[in-house]
Amino acid sequence: MKKYLRYQTLLIAVLALCALVIGTGVQAQNDGQGTLTRDRGQDGVGDVTRDQARDGAQQHDRDRDRDRAKAEMHGRIDAALGLTTEERGQMHANLDACFDLGVPEAGVGAVFPGEENRHRVSAQAMLRLQNRVMTAAREGLDTEGMLAKVQEGRTKGVPEPLLEQACERMENHVRTANRIMEKAKEEGFEAPQDQTQNRRMQKEMAQQMWRGMNEDGYERIRERAQLRLRDGDCGVDELTAAGEVATRMLEAGVNRERAMRLSGDALQQGYQTREMRQLQVMVASRHQRGEPMDEFMGGMEHCINAGMGPGEMYNYMMRHGWMGPGDMYGPGGYQPMNHKGYGGGSDGGDGGHDGGHGGHDGSGGGQ
Repeated sequence: MKKYLRYQTLLIAVLALCALVIGTGVQAQNDGQGTLTRDRGQDGVGDVTRDQARDGAQQHDRDRDRDRAKAEMHGRIDAALGLTTEERGQMHANLDACFDLGVPEAGVGAVFPGEENRHRVSAQAMLRLQNRVMTAAREGLDTEGMLAKVQEGRTKGVPEPLLEQACERMENHVRTANRIMEKAKEEGFEAPQDQTQNRRMQKEMAQQMWRGMNEDGYERIRERAQLRLRDGDCGVDELTAAGEVATRMLEAGVNRERAMRLSGDALQQGYQTREMRQLQVMVASRHQRGEPMDEFMGGMEHCINAGMGPGEMYNYMMRHGWMGPGDMYGPGGYQPMNHKGYGGGSDGGDGGHDGGHGGHDGSGGGQ
């Protein structure tokens, strides 16, 4: 009996030991899986963290470059000759304000002392230019065009009165462009939410007006575009692109009435931004060769009213000897050409409406 009890006790001990070993193994396995799961989870978080770290590093680099540029410009103000203590202090304050307002650092130096042209503009004229730029920036208007005109004038040594007039003229164009855009938005024209894109269109419209377009011309184009809104969408970017088509025609010597009518026809027929860019290239190519525009314009008018897209129009023009093989190229006949920095290519952009024109041969959009 005692032997049996000892055997039973030993058996129970062995079973308990086995249970302990098995339990420990299962727990270890579960712990391992848990660790693996946690590790995987941490890897996912790690990906996000790495993206955030990269974005943070890039932003840090941008901030560093911006701070360096601002420091250099502060140094130029300190080194500028002929400034009173009050003028120097005001310029330092204005420079900080410009950077805080997001005035493009690549152009802001045009209204501050610099190495090459610091003697060409008086301190008082420079302060007036700075105030004009800051006022526009506070109102959310594009300042890049204003700064470009000042820089161009300073490089050429334009007298101060003319320099300030050029800046004021460009500012007025930007304000007019903003007014046109806001009115179009109120009437249902689609507009990008991104402020950078809005300022780009302000700049492009203002540059068109500098080159000969005017508010009345835009009003007439907008009225034609309203007819298109009844049947579908039309964006501010298409309105801007149509303005560029009209501007290039004006530069080519086309009658203003005819230029506005053709641009309006294209909009009403459903031409989108990319197709408008193609029309710009066709007009610019003809003009650059110095060839007559009358028959060429007649051909374009015929094609647009017949419902042709730019691709079909180009083939029609080729058959009638009004276009050459070098006038358009690239996918769908699109030439990424830019004129004076606006209206096409990377600066002009397509503004988000570059789909094909319904009913056309597809060459104009979606390429």
